[in-house]
Amino acid sequence: MRNPDLYSRSFDGRKLSFTQVATLPLLVAGFALAGLPIHPANAATYYNPRPYRASVSDYEKCAEGLLGTGLGEADATAACAAALYPKALSSCVTTIDSETELSATDALSGCRRVRRPQELASCVVGITEISTEGTEPQAVLTYCRRSLLPARFSNCVVGLATQAALSTTEMMTTCIAATNRPREVLPNFIPSGQPIPLQPVPGANLDTTTPVTPAPSQTTTPPSPVAPPATPPRSVPALW
Repeated sequence: MRNPDLYSRSFDGRKLSFTQVATLPLLVAGFALAGLPIHPANAATYYNPRPYRASVSDYEKCAEGLLGTGLGEADATAACAAALYPKALSSCVTTIDSETELSATDALSGCRRVRRPQELASCVVGITEISTEGTEPQAVLTYCRRSLLPARFSNCVVGLATQAALSTTEMMTTCIAATNRPREVLPNFIPSGQPIPLQPVPGANLDTTTPVTPAPSQTTTPPSPVAPPATPPRSVPALW
């Protein structure tokens, strides 16, 4: 039988078992974590992990906004039904229709083909306001739709327009071509879209003119076979 004194420890004059002593740090850590405040954003993430779902009001506002621009009922209802964010789609179309010369049909075609419809509307309106040489609004809509970040693209065009005397089309072409793709990261790295150079890259071992002499093969002479020892002849006794 095991001695209980070997598996117990004294604590304030009382004896605690080994299991109770091992769980004390866990209890202290649990009480410490319970006293920490929970951030509202984290609480919503952990305790309300529901995805966005368009409500009845969202579809109602979407249809109301699109029908107010003069679109047909079939086009308006089909666009709202297929939109992930119906209110954002309606806001994009109504903003472009009211603040630019683009028609509601063109605005709906552009707003349905982007992931950030509200940024698209602000991009089109912002660039149209600084356009002074008669740039077609349809071209502005096309450039803003091609950009993955319409708000950043609009800031680029509007910011350059305050310092450069280029046309709006030239500034849009410059900003749409700007990327964050790294170039010349490695010595032999060739960016996409550039032709492969005919001359060898410095530092690359591409010399194929010098023949490579193969290493001489080492031939070994096989050992000569060893003759078996000679067996002495047996003597036959004479019979006469």
